[in-house]
Amino acid sequence: MKLATVQAYASDLRNILEESDFTDRKAFLRSFIKKIVVEGERAVVTYKLPQRVPGVSNEIEEVLPIDNVGGAKGIRTTLIYPAFRPPL
Repeated sequence: MKLATVQAYASDLRNILEESDFTDRKAFLRSFIKKIVVEGERAVVTYKLPQRVPGVSNEIEEVLPIDNVGGAKGIRTTLIYPAFRPPL
């Protein structure tokens, strides 16, 4: 693998880690880190470098957000069970 290719991968990985929230960063790292062994003050990380697939874009398609349609107190629904009716 050429040095320029490794540098491009490192740059992409850095961008993903900088722009993602904690949960996404954790899932991303777990996708290619196989094992971490800590020996005193030294850590050995076993990983497989993610590789680009030729002809596939690295652009991420955004998913529309799911907005809460309720008010400040949430969504109001009334469930009335025959055996239970809230006091008036």
